[in-house]
Amino acid sequence: MVDVVYSLWLCPSEPTVQSYLKKVIDTFSDRLDTPKWNPHITLLGGINTSKEDVIALTRKVADAGANFNVTLSDIATKDLYYQCVMAVPHPSDPLIELNTTARKVFEKEDQPLFWPHLSLIYGDLDKELKREIAEEVKKEFNVVGQIVDVKSIQIWSTTGSPEKWEFIAETPLK
Repeated sequence: MVDVVYSLWLCPSEPTVQSYLKKVIDTFSDRLDTPKWNPHITLLGGINTSKEDVIALTRKVADAGANFNVTLSDIATKDLYYQCVMAVPHPSDPLIELNTTARKVFEKEDQPLFWPHLSLIYGDLDKELKREIAEEVKKEFNVVGQIVDVKSIQIWSTTGSPEKWEFIAETPLK
């Protein structure tokens, strides 16, 4: 049996922003035959605990935070499957503080340094193609400057490939 892995996501609460970013993800997914998923900034991943515990602990994290906005300020690429092409938010104290709280509550302080991002493409693409796509996103899509309003933390089962990921619960920030 495969252990369930959970992730905490910060998703745009504004439907127009959510649907626009989803459209961008789907556009490139259709073109490149890459996975589709819901737009999000991963607050914390790699959580291996029971569903009941992850829900209870997420409530503690949410109770320590308040609604906030992050502005997507750039498009970046990395040589990582889940960070192939992404929008990078302007540094935000509430975002960093919420991640710090989540790390403490879930006892994950040893995870790699938090690098907030909103992925637009998952995949193993060559550097030149990623660079071209990043430029296209900057010029042709209204991603940079989008404001992601964060009002809750979503819990997702992120076991396996993106098409197998499942929404579990959502907890509002205080």
